This record gives sequence, C-alpha cells and structure tokens, in this order.
Amino acid sequence: MPSFILEIDSGTSHDLAEQRLLNLLIETDYPDSAQSTLPLLLNILQSKAAHISVVDENYINQSRLLKLKRQFTPKILNLILESVFEYGIDSQADVFIRSQMKENSLVTKNWLNEIFVEHFSNPVILIGILRIISRLFYYAVYPEGQLMATTALSHSNVEVQECGVRAFESWGTLDSLRILNNIKVVTPWLQDYVNEVVKDLSRGHNVPVG
Repeated sequence: MPSFILEIDSGTSHDLAEQRLLNLLIETDYPDSAQSTLPLLLNILQSKAAHISVVDENYINQSRLLKLKRQFTPKILNLILESVFEYGIDSQADVFIRSQMKENSLVTKNWLNEIFVEHFSNPVILIGILRIISRLFYYAVYPEGQLMATTALSHSNVEVQECGVRAFESWGTLDSLRILNNIKVVTPWLQDYVNEVVKDLSRGHNVPVG
C-alpha cells in the first residue's frame, strides 16, 4: 500500500481528507504509481459523501412524513369533514394544505396520497382531497395529484368521479386533455361533461377534436 494512504486516518472528515490528499500530491514527490491512485481515492471519498447525503435526505423526508401522519392526519380529516368547499373561496382545509406544501411539497403530496388510498372507501374524504388538489398548481401536485384524480375516475361513487374530472378541468393542461380523452364513464350526464371538457381543452390547446 502506498505510504501516503496511511496518512489519512478513518476519523478524518471528507473535506479534510480530500484537501490533505491534494496537498500530498502537490507537495510530495511520490512515484507515478502512487499518484495514479489518487483519483480513485478521491472518487471513493466523493461517493461515500454522496451516499451519506442521500441517506440523510431520505431519513429527513421519512421523519417529516411520519410527523404529518401522526400529528396532522386527524386534523386534515376533520377539516375536510367540516369545510364547505366553494368556488373561489379557500376553506380551512385548503389553507392548511397550502401551508404544508410550502414547508415540504414532496412529503405533503405523499402524505395526501396515502390518506387517499387509506380512505378510498370514504367518498367524502376523497372528494375533499380532490377539491383541495384541484386548486393547486398542476406541477405542484405532480404526479401524485394526477394519479389520485385518474384513480377517482374509476371509483364506484359518481361524485368522486366528477371531482376527478373537475380536477383535470381546473388544471387545464395538455396532459389533462390526453387523460380525459381516453376515459369512458357509464353515467351518461358525466360522460357528457367529460366530452365538453375535452372539447374546451382541445380548443384551448389547438388540438383537433376527435
């Protein structure tokens, strides 16, 4: 083993170890074989640092998700049950979710998606979540929001289906058009509504209808 490797002990931090290795390369006349080992050592140090960073980030996100589930799931469920969702007016549930999105959108989206799945048999909760996410910017809730809205289209409750359609109508994106253009619902009035939304979005995005 080259002697300069022994000068970096296991307790040395990544930044300090990298700097010491660079200094050794500059200041010491080691043989070519030893110097050729340096890039490999630097790569190892950088890989370890990156791995630690990923682990720490995953731990932080998991901790935040656990906090939301334990502390705030009952709160958002109660807010959904108590809120009156009106067009153009933010409910308490809307305000609360927006505040959580500002703090950590990634974790909040995962949290809402878990609630959606866990309460899939409760149309009231699903409708509340769909109304909340439909008022958020499309890419702010992407892709969890779109997956929830798409799943809602196949729910047995027609009001849940309608809220799924309304979410895509509210977002008004080309992706919304593609999704709605490829679904069929069994309720005639809802299918008529889907067709109207498809026409409106097609005109808005200059896409030929049909």
